[in-house]
Amino acid sequence: MEGKEHEARINYDSGSRNLSLEFTGYYTDILANNTRFWQNLSYIVDLRKHLPELVTISFSAATGNDVALHSIYSWSFSSSLEINDTKTDPGISKGPNSDSNVEENTNVGSRSSGNKTGLLIGLAVGGCVCFVGLGLFVFVVWKKRMRKMNESGDETYDVSIGDEFERGTGPKKFSYNDLARATNKFSQQEKLGDGGFGGRSVLSWGLRFKIAQGLASALLYLHEEWEQCVVHRDIKSSNIMLDSNFNAKLGDFGLARLVDHEKGSQTTVLAGTMGYMAPECAITGKASKETDVFSFGVVALEICCGKRPIDPKAPKGEVNLVDRVWSLYGMGKLLEAVDPQLKRDFNVREIERLMIVGLWCAHPDSDLRPPIRQAILVLNFEASLPDLPLRMPVPTYCTPPLSKSSGISSSMNSETIESSEFTAYSSSASIPYSQ
Repeated sequence: MEGKEHEARINYDSGSRNLSLEFTGYYTDILANNTRFWQNLSYIVDLRKHLPELVTISFSAATGNDVALHSIYSWSFSSSLEINDTKTDPGISKGPNSDSNVEENTNVGSRSSGNKTGLLIGLAVGGCVCFVGLGLFVFVVWKKRMRKMNESGDETYDVSIGDEFERGTGPKKFSYNDLARATNKFSQQEKLGDGGFGGRSVLSWGLRFKIAQGLASALLYLHEEWEQCVVHRDIKSSNIMLDSNFNAKLGDFGLARLVDHEKGSQTTVLAGTMGYMAPECAITGKASKETDVFSFGVVALEICCGKRPIDPKAPKGEVNLVDRVWSLYGMGKLLEAVDPQLKRDFNVREIERLMIVGLWCAHPDSDLRPPIRQAILVLNFEASLPDLPLRMPVPTYCTPPLSKSSGISSSMNSETIESSEFTAYSSSASIPYSQ
């Protein structure tokens, strides 16, 4: 365990031939608080059958693919084995000094045993030092190699950036001192703005109404004023671009289709953004002017309410924007749906008219949606408001017989689906309410 001291003991009894090992461990659970405990292993074995007559005692360790540092605080070795290097020849008789010879041989044996013990200790310590040194060497070499790889990558990047600076195609390079001097040491009073687009402020009602009228005009041109009808199929707030005067421009025609004015619709593969897509699109797979009008109605409600078409985190009854606004319309509380960030600084007649037109365009029944030209007349106060039902209609949609040319997935069944089943839309788009 990292940072802990361990102790190990190895004993061998030649009489009982018992080889035993005792070593420490630590409890890792929270209650034990890393308390140390002893563990042991034992095995009956005759080492004379496995080891030569002379052996060297040492120890070593390994860490596999990891790099670790070990420190040895103390170690000891003891043995009760008596080693006698002198042997008496039986053919030689003992002389008068035989006792002194025996004593001398005993002393020589003791010195020899002491020398071997010192040799074993030296070998063990030397082996440990070599092992630790080798580990440190490998670690240092690895660190240097990694540092060189990082430096080579940075140099390649710096060279490419430097080439751009020299050619004048890249940004201009400033030193830190130049930047600190120009900004008065990065003072808050010297800031030019927040973020890439400056500060954020709430769009006024006048600008919002102007954006809605501009989007309606763009849709009128696509549907009626060009030689062919263009069905956009992906009208949403994030596809509305604004110039410096907040004039609305409709963009992203990647899903657009050309349709004859007489035909009015085209069967295609299902495409669009959930929350803005007309409910009948998921059943029939047909893109038409009415499906674009539905998307315009959802965007109009977004502009007035400041909310996304689908908000999964909203309270029950407020998840679907069209359902919520229509419910307030039926209760005569339409103004409660207005964006609170406007702080009641808006034209009541204009905002009521835009929300009612939005509900009209987002009608679940495509046959009851107005042409975009009629919606523009109502927005411009050139036509009267429609008489909408107080409760949102719930029509049914039946799938037509499938054909190979329909472009609809064959996994779609012919079950009847009500518009209430389309309340689980999710949308990643948002109206640009801030300028």
